[in-house]
Amino acid sequence: MRAVVVVVWLPAVSLGLASSAVRRLLLQRAVQTQVVYLTEFHDEMKAKWLAQFLSPCAPLGTVRLSQRECKPEYHGLDALTEWHGEHYLATMLGSEPTSFEVRYRVGQADMVDSPVSGEGIDAEAARAAMEMWGDDVGLRAARSRRQNPYLRESEPRYIEYNETIVPSRVAQLLMRTREQIALEWQTDLRSIGVGEADRYLSCLDDEPCDAVDAYSDEGLETAYGLTVRAAPIRASFEDGVNSPLRTPSLDLCDRLATREAAADALHSLGAAEADWLRAKLQLEDDDEPDESTGDPLLDGLRAAACRLVSLDALSGHARRKGLAIRWLRDLEHSEDTPADVDPLYVASVVREKRVAFAKDWADDILDYVRADDRRLLQQSLEAQLTAALPDADS
Repeated sequence: MRAVVVVVWLPAVSLGLASSAVRRLLLQRAVQTQVVYLTEFHDEMKAKWLAQFLSPCAPLGTVRLSQRECKPEYHGLDALTEWHGEHYLATMLGSEPTSFEVRYRVGQADMVDSPVSGEGIDAEAARAAMEMWGDDVGLRAARSRRQNPYLRESEPRYIEYNETIVPSRVAQLLMRTREQIALEWQTDLRSIGVGEADRYLSCLDDEPCDAVDAYSDEGLETAYGLTVRAAPIRASFEDGVNSPLRTPSLDLCDRLATREAAADALHSLGAAEADWLRAKLQLEDDDEPDESTGDPLLDGLRAAACRLVSLDALSGHARRKGLAIRWLRDLEHSEDTPADVDPLYVASVVREKRVAFAKDWADDILDYVRADDRRLLQQSLEAQLTAALPDADS
């Protein structure tokens, strides 16, 4: 008797108007947010695996600030390429589970000087990933225990366990995180569109303003005054609670909207104005990444994709907030302006387009995410059903 499988086809979905740049940034922030959660819950092995998945062009790991707090290692726009945007979640959904054998000595911080085996993870990387205590606190505690005569043992004792990472489950977590961040970005991008974010980001860049104005009644009138007040909350997505990277994500959204606006303005300005603006963007090709994944095919694909990423005045790693606002102000007050270029006019064109981009993205970002989730789940279901069907010749 031949098995009959009924396939329910979902309607074709449109990915909307959101540009590929904002889609990739949204995915990048979803990955970084999930890495932060994993690190804060001391699941450094999984956090390291996720940060290295498909070899992004910039580090997506975290820097631990204390036992309970960490921050993303990279604060920029282009950790993921167009190639990553097309294949990242689909590849993760279709990947097989990966198992690791973990062995560490009792009395040491986990993974310190301990052998680790597993595809894509070496011992040195695992030790770095599992340095969960920061400032050698774990090592000092271990030395203290070894010096305690009541805790000494004749032989060192080890604990061994197996760690299995199921990529499809991680992908589903990322999809949920991405949708929740998109819901936040609807408000965040609109604040850029109406000018609320400018003052907020300026306050973040200025300590007296951040300490006084942002906490005043006037400062709390804006959407982002509320994120300052809620910043210490490290919970997940409940009503009225922000995701942990919402505030720095506002800065990245502002930088992306400004960069896309400037790039688009190059096509509408005169030749002299476009050349001057292009020089202000400082466009240059990124260097090919040196780190190898151990897979020649993946190394080649990643190197080819990362070569397409351009470094400019707005996209690179910059921890200081308000970069886009400072760049626009420098544009307006530039002193090396040719006689046939009006910097105020060029800046006004960029500002106008920046507002338009932010508003368009705000209207489209959540619809795009939900449509893309349906597409990914449909493709995953089709792949599973195809694998489950018997061969036609049998």
